Amino acid sequence: MLDLLHRLLYKLPNNPRHSAELDDYRANFARAVKFSGACGFRVPDFPWREGKMTADEGDTLEQALHIAGVTDVSRSAFQCLKWCHYLAPYVEERLRRSVQVTLGQLWRGEQPVFAPSWQDIRSWARRGLSVQNICDEGRTGINLHAWLTVDTGEIIELTLLSSLAVALPAKFSGYKGGIVWGDPAAIFSDYRYYPMAVGQEFAGALDKRNELALIARTPEELHRYSQVLVLQAG
Repeated sequence: MLDLLHRLLYKLPNNPRHSAELDDYRANFARAVKFSGACGFRVPDFPWREGKMTADEGDTLEQALHIAGVTDVSRSAFQCLKWCHYLAPYVEERLRRSVQVTLGQLWRGEQPVFAPSWQDIRSWARRGLSVQNICDEGRTGINLHAWLTVDTGEIIELTLLSSLAVALPAKFSGYKGGIVWGDPAAIFSDYRYYPMAVGQEFAGALDKRNELALIARTPEELHRYSQVLVLQAG
């Protein structure tokens, strides 16, 4: 009863207007957890831990990909939601840390690259994402980015480098298949991350319509996607 009352009284946060509003990642992540709960999705407890990921954990991350059946990370280009949702449990198990798939905005400088509103994400969670959603915005891909948040306060970026390598090969071709992790404010000098929704359940709900093949359950399904996603998703 109290949970239902909380959901009924919940007020959506304001959408960010300036990059300065992206500064406090942990506070923004806590807001994303609250939002996800208000939408009716379970988010496991996620206490922050001291310290940072180490180089050895980078090797462990590669082991997680191997166990998950991933042989070519470069094929993650434009499939951020699918790859993060699929790999989060494997990464969490191998790192022995809490890891959560995280959905939200990606900014470059003062301009958002992917900028769904809180209203957008809540609607998608209720109804699923569709081709019509993409067409209505006049885009060729989903207006959303996904990554993994680790309990150290760091993030793991699984797909952006491969996406940039395909979209801008003259500048980024050497980074194809790359995975990076670190402080979300410093992982890339020009890019900033704004978490809005958290958890496997929330991410999976966006695939209700299933017409975009947004979720994978096998390694083979990781590489199966609709052509509408090729230019701009993740």
